[in-house]
Amino acid sequence: MKAFFKILKYGFKLSPLYLFSLFINDIVTALNPFVALFYSGKILDYLLSNTSVDIIMKEVYIFLAITLGLNIIKNISEIFINWQIRLVDQHLYLALINKCLSLNYTQLENKDIKEMLTKADGGANGSGGFGSFFYFGTSAILVSLLSLVFASLLFTVGFDSIVSDNESKLFLFLNSPYSFLVIFGLILVILVISLSQMKKINKISYNFYLDNVDSNQKIMYILDTTADYRLAKDVRIYSLQNTFNPLYKEFVEEQTPKFRSLSINTGKLSTGIFVETALLLFASYLYIGAKAYFGIISVGSIVTTVGAISFFAQKLIDALTGFSQVSLQSKYLINYFNFIELKDSTQTKNEEALIKKENTIEFNHVFFKYPNTNEYALNDVSFKINPKKKLAIVGKNGAGKSTIIKLIGRLYYPESGEILFNGTNINNFTFDSYQKVIAILFQDFNLFGFTLKENVSSKEDHIDEEKVKHCLDLTAFDYNNKTKLSQGINTYLFHDLEDGEELSGGEQQKVAIARGLYKDSPIILLDEPTSALDPVSELNVYKSIEKLVNDKTSVFISHRMSSTRFCDEIIVLDKGKIVQRGTHVSLMKEAKGIYYQMFSAQAKYYQ
Repeated sequence: MKAFFKILKYGFKLSPLYLFSLFINDIVTALNPFVALFYSGKILDYLLSNTSVDIIMKEVYIFLAITLGLNIIKNISEIFINWQIRLVDQHLYLALINKCLSLNYTQLENKDIKEMLTKADGGANGSGGFGSFFYFGTSAILVSLLSLVFASLLFTVGFDSIVSDNESKLFLFLNSPYSFLVIFGLILVILVISLSQMKKINKISYNFYLDNVDSNQKIMYILDTTADYRLAKDVRIYSLQNTFNPLYKEFVEEQTPKFRSLSINTGKLSTGIFVETALLLFASYLYIGAKAYFGIISVGSIVTTVGAISFFAQKLIDALTGFSQVSLQSKYLINYFNFIELKDSTQTKNEEALIKKENTIEFNHVFFKYPNTNEYALNDVSFKINPKKKLAIVGKNGAGKSTIIKLIGRLYYPESGEILFNGTNINNFTFDSYQKVIAILFQDFNLFGFTLKENVSSKEDHIDEEKVKHCLDLTAFDYNNKTKLSQGINTYLFHDLEDGEELSGGEQQKVAIARGLYKDSPIILLDEPTSALDPVSELNVYKSIEKLVNDKTSVFISHRMSSTRFCDEIIVLDKGKIVQRGTHVSLMKEAKGIYYQMFSAQAKYYQ
């Protein structure tokens, strides 16, 4: 019940008009059959009793007017319902998107949170969505309850009695105003039994859903992977379809016996509910037929009451189904709330990061290991990047170089120690204000299906097109190539949003570098910024970057040791620890050091 009111409150917050329209629609839906049954019986009795045509036609006109008015109101309310539910759905998905964007990187990597997102998505759409909850759940309950009340008003003939000399026990029982209570007693018994069966159906259905969250997630991964044209080359060249097909069948076969069990168990329970309802109808018809046989009720009353009983039985099932739906969908929707109410696992303060003329980054005894690992990626690392200085970080694969960049970018957080920006712990700053301080180019960067200029400017509201072109010029990207880019910087990339253009790996890396330069932050971090470029392009890019970052605090990570020569200081990492530091000249004097060995190994290829 607590979940029900929480969902109701949230729905009212999203769209009061939607809930009001539903309420009006429910009242009209419940009234329509009641009006038809009431006037059908009344007009039939008038016809059989030779009532004047004027009186009969007056009742007909009233019946038609009420029916027309109710249907007009129903149609208008449905227009608002269909309009508003789309707005509600859009808001639900926007909330999911914003929540995903607000979670830190560590949380997004967490398998449990990925599973929570899958469940939340089930709560925002389909059988578990808000529209389904209100339209097929709460509305079904309200319509059914109102219908039961209206139908009960037509049962008054069940309490009718007549004066007669007949003294048979059956007649005396049927002629008693209290005999109809037997039918109500039967209704109550069937209601209790059916509620119990509905509860079992809910439990079976929801447990089935939970059992298949993991396999559904895997099936969606296969579908998304096979549909992604960027992965199509690898899938086909390495015949991965021979891997995906059996894997898909394995997941489906895993679900098949669960589907069979679900169908059989819920089918048995649903059949039981149907049989119980049929028994109720049979007993009710038998009762009304017996009263009509003894002349206790009129022909019109027979029509009205029989219709009301059928209507009552159907709405009783609808009410049970509605309660069942609400109970089940509440569980789905609570999954939605559980996700959007997730807290960022890192506690930060509300201080704004202020950019100064001289900006420093400092690591102070930082320890860090990735989730679900025991080995430290960084082990007691301390260093300071002085204002407007260029720092190079080198080391073998897995030494911890990229980890430093991720920690500075607050994608991960130290297990102990602290990272300072201008002397203040970076966790004290609001995330958005801190992100304005840094620009990062990762080696595993991503571009998006926007236009070229939107990719460079990060789709900001007011794009400085001249600045976009200048940043692209610095990377030697040819945006004037009309054969490649028919619309210049307004050309869409890839085929996600529009039928755009494909860029080579080197061209994409130049765009990514231009994006980092466009941000114009006081601190710039470059993790393998030229890995996809040829040596000539790499040299030109580094010359441009070197000039551009002269007034910035910058960090360079590269496996190509030639890029370290223009840096003010070099740090050498090995197994998460700083093992060397100094300038290129000083480190080259340490012939047994890692830096000397790495530089010498590469230098012979450029001689």
